[in-house]
Amino acid sequence: MNYSAMIQNRKSVRAFRGKEVPNEALAQLRTYYEKTCPRLVPEIATELIVLDKDAQPALESSAGYQQFLIGAPHYLLLMSARHIHAGVNAGYMMEDLVLKLTELDIDTCWLTFTDSDKIKKTLSLTTPLDVAAIVAFGYGEKTAKKLRMNIQSSSTTRRKRACMSWSTWKAGATSPGLMK
Repeated sequence: MNYSAMIQNRKSVRAFRGKEVPNEALAQLRTYYEKTCPRLVPEIATELIVLDKDAQPALESSAGYQQFLIGAPHYLLLMSARHIHAGVNAGYMMEDLVLKLTELDIDTCWLTFTDSDKIKKTLSLTTPLDVAAIVAFGYGEKTAKKLRMNIQSSSTTRRKRACMSWSTWKAGATSPGLMK
């Protein structure tokens, strides 16, 4: 995977089309998780659960920003054993899976949650592992392309202006704008 390209292309979407992700893509994702997905702490037990849109009603009461769930054709749940570094490990792994989905031209959106036990109960999950991360995924609605600011060039310009202003002030500038 070309991480640099995937990071550049990655975007979070809030509206998904109803189009299902093909089984081949889901199989590639599962294989990637099992064989390639990097883990920060390999000894922490994890499990990846792929859910379809039928899970949405169960998730609506327990996941999403202030219980506002982003409706999607699929959801990824990353389960993890309890460990001091479980959250960091799960975040690292799930972000890598998000980049894999980006490589497959599939859009994503991280979801918030506060109660792993409630999610497990509403989905009837019997695993001893806790919910560590949730991502909605599918094909995003077509939207107008928005301009993205090149942060590097903008910050470089600001730094140059700041240096020029400092040089001018240091040289004894009398401009009222520089004296404030």
